[in-house]
Amino acid sequence: MKYNFMDFIKQSDTPEKGTSCVYTLYADEVSIYVGQTSNLSSRIYKHLLDGKAFTSFDYIACDADELNNLESLTIVGKQPTLNKNLPKNDHYIGKASVRNEIAALVESALSRMPVRFSTKSGGRGSTLYIDKILSNEIVKSIEFAIDTHLGEK
Repeated sequence: MKYNFMDFIKQSDTPEKGTSCVYTLYADEVSIYVGQTSNLSSRIYKHLLDGKAFTSFDYIACDADELNNLESLTIVGKQPTLNKNLPKNDHYIGKASVRNEIAALVESALSRMPVRFSTKSGGRGSTLYIDKILSNEIVKSIEFAIDTHLGEK
């Protein structure tokens, strides 16, 4: 059920404080923001004070331990214009998080690889080199994982 915010101000039909829920703000019929709260009345009022231009909202009550997953699924499903990140959840991960995880894995792999030491760096100190075969294996593993889950290009 969607609520016009003027009706909301006149007559509150929201869950009691302490009830966990995921809510969506709409500008006309377009979803603009999805969030989670345990105090919907206060949160909606805060959005109004912050100047979010919305005309209605809806919500789904849930258990507190379901908030992140439900919010993530709602964001992915409704594609609101103002949400930029997903909360930590069991279904999705943001691109930046994937980049960070891959970088950490690569750094860990590089730290365990046998290296060759060279002083041929033009007087700027020494350089460590890794075996090309090992570095190619890392790249192939990442490409395989991507192709397996996303299909070949």
